[in-house]
Amino acid sequence: MKRSYLFVLLVAVLLLAGCIEYKKPAAAVNKDKGLDIAKELAEIEKSLNKTPGTSPSGETVKEPVKEEKPSVSETDKAGLQRLEVLETEWVNLQAKVSDQDKDKIEYSFSPPVDKMGKWKTNYGDAGDYIITITASDGKSTTKKNVLLAVKKKNVAPIIEPIPSLTVKEGETISLTPKVSDPNKDQVKVTISKPLESGTWKTDATSAGVYNVEIKATDGEFETKALTQLTVTDVNQAPEIKLSGEKITIKEGEKVAIKPEVSDADGDKVKVTISNPVGDDGEWQTSFTDHGEYDVLVAADDGKGGKATKNVKVVVEDVNIPPEITDVVLVK
Repeated sequence: MKRSYLFVLLVAVLLLAGCIEYKKPAAAVNKDKGLDIAKELAEIEKSLNKTPGTSPSGETVKEPVKEEKPSVSETDKAGLQRLEVLETEWVNLQAKVSDQDKDKIEYSFSPPVDKMGKWKTNYGDAGDYIITITASDGKSTTKKNVLLAVKKKNVAPIIEPIPSLTVKEGETISLTPKVSDPNKDQVKVTISKPLESGTWKTDATSAGVYNVEIKATDGEFETKALTQLTVTDVNQAPEIKLSGEKITIKEGEKVAIKPEVSDADGDKVKVTISNPVGDDGEWQTSFTDHGEYDVLVAADDGKGGKATKNVKVVVEDVNIPPEITDVVLVK
């Protein structure tokens, strides 16, 4: 830049010298011209060699201050041109610039856009950004700030697919859905029965197929997902409870066996009692029935679950005195 300025000044001096008529002899004129040019060049060199911060005339020149990226406060936003986009949209900024000298202008943008003014926003980028546009013609630089407002584009939470679940009766099942939110919002997750707490301890009556619904909401949008839970039956054998395993009576008395039968699966149970008592559980003894009897009480749920109990019945002998039923005349 200094050399260009020196060359232009030199040409101007030569032209000026050619236009002035001198009365001195040609040799003297040429000598004076050389002295004048040398003197002028010395002055130019002197001015160009001045320390930074001064102009050729000696006036103080303020050095450009480096601008830091301002924090986005309400004060900073005031008066700025506002540009708006939604999250996930492309930002494509173009600056309209002009130069009265018709110089070639180059300009660039500050982050978060790239130097060309482009930026692919994403979920979670919502917020206000101050973008600085810097334009230069190679001799001077101009800067301008604009406000880029990225508006939130809310979308529903995402629930990852949940495979079907299968457990056996008596096992514990836990379900923890994997849920995410593109906007990074807080998400509330709920699960329908029987997994409303996220964990379920099945029992002998839990067999069946359950449609489980999972809901995830960010307070505005809600996402639903379904999965199927199958609890396979594990058959439980019936249980028999008796008041005692030995019954002692006397001849002529009644035997009564009343078993209490239960089934953990809730299955219908068939109960049988062997002879001489019978399925009704009652036996009226006679005076000839004394002795010991092994009676079998059996329970069957029809699904392979069976249970048995043995009852010993002791019928004690009761002596009956002879009875005179009639008196007849014998000839």
